[in-house]
Amino acid sequence: MKRAILILIILILDSCKTQFVEQEKTYNANSNEKSIIKTPYSKSSYYFIRHAESNVNKITNPHLSKIGVERVKKYINFFADKQVDTVFTTNLNRTYDTAKAIADSKKAPIVFYDPFKDSFENFIKNHRNSPSLIVGHSNTTPNKVNAVLGIPKYSQMDEDNYSDIFKIVIGSNNKLFDEVLVLEDEIQKINDAKLSPKELKKVLKERKKNAKK
Repeated sequence: MKRAILILIILILDSCKTQFVEQEKTYNANSNEKSIIKTPYSKSSYYFIRHAESNVNKITNPHLSKIGVERVKKYINFFADKQVDTVFTTNLNRTYDTAKAIADSKKAPIVFYDPFKDSFENFIKNHRNSPSLIVGHSNTTPNKVNAVLGIPKYSQMDEDNYSDIFKIVIGSNNKLFDEVLVLEDEIQKINDAKLSPKELKKVLKERKKNAKK
């Protein structure tokens, strides 16, 4: 009798075991069809951004402006808790300045690439398990994201858009999940997370009040 009860308890406990996996919307690189798949926790994230603001003048290869330097500080804040093994950049000053500051903060190496020649099929193959940041330009960054996705999803960035962060996560069987984050919104989330519940409630109330004006 005791043995039968013990066996019954073991069977009940075994039936309660749960395998923890992530459920997420993903893209198949070879199809436009969206699907829900079970993706293992081991996966790689790739971030694509445009360089920060540069000095707009007659110089053909300008460095970052003061506003651009301040934006890079926000990017460093954004990437502070994210794994970045390698930072890729084109060889222009404005992209290199952006990439170097972030790479230094992550103690990550910098690799130069040609946005018009380098194959991102080979890039994914060679950096399959290496979370990376790719710094580009308004007319190249969306194209590289599209190349990874395998579909023409994103159009060229507006000239005044320095905030979009394209994120691609590659899961099992080359299933892809992509999203666009906005730098200012992400920094606001980071700052909100540092507040106490009381302070956050006050901030959200004030923010809601200002939104109605």
